[in-house]
Amino acid sequence: APRELAGDLLHAGVVVGARVDGDDALVLDTDDARRLGRAIAPLARARGVSVLEVRPVDEDLEDVFRYLVER
Repeated sequence: APRELAGDLLHAGVVVGARVDGDDALVLDTDDARRLGRAIAPLARARGVSVLEVRPVDEDLEDVFRYLVER
């Protein structure tokens, strides 16, 4: 249920953007990674969704710069 979890995260104001990648992966945009880290497990558990991995997509300075310029 990645779409439902994404909706819950958006509704809670934890993420500013979300997209489903493939059948079971989410790519999330957030302004507060700590808040996302605290919120994702309880929301996933409430949906019965298993979170197998959480990792940053922006792994280098160029990606961070691009993100900031696009905002």
